[in-house]
Amino acid sequence: MTVAIDSRSNAIFPHYDGDGLTGYSVKNTKFTGFSSGGTKTLWQSNKSETDRCLVITESAIDAMSYHQLFGKENPHIRYIATSGTISNYQLELISTAMKEMTKLGGEIVIATDNDEMGKLMAKTLVKVAPEKSEVYRHTPQQGKDWNEVVERERQRILSQQKQQERGWGLEL
Repeated sequence: MTVAIDSRSNAIFPHYDGDGLTGYSVKNTKFTGFSSGGTKTLWQSNKSETDRCLVITESAIDAMSYHQLFGKENPHIRYIATSGTISNYQLELISTAMKEMTKLGGEIVIATDNDEMGKLMAKTLVKVAPEKSEVYRHTPQQGKDWNEVVERERQRILSQQKQQERGWGLEL
């Protein structure tokens, strides 16, 4: 995944278009922002010629969470994220990415949030998908986004570990 950490421990997610770097999303536990003077385009994972699935999310964190949940099942996934609502320019870039994946014989997964904005974004993305492409909508069954799913799973595992530790105590 394409991410860096700055001196303040913020996760930095660079945005690119065909001409190069256009700006970057900044994320930590208490702050989400975008680079001053930058242009929101798309955050993209590293590409591979073997990729056969394009997953579109609203945030890079959601893309990474999706990868954590499903990446072992399908290691040939390419991710893009919009960092929120979609501009017309971002829609053009997404359409190009969809066409590229369709030419590779791959599928497109719209993994936007499970809320009204996510549903609206999914409808918009379906409209720009190539005619003969395989497009699927995948939303979390519980939670608003994929990061919430990962966080819930993490909490469940921690709770299980605590219960096991308590059960392993010595009895006199």
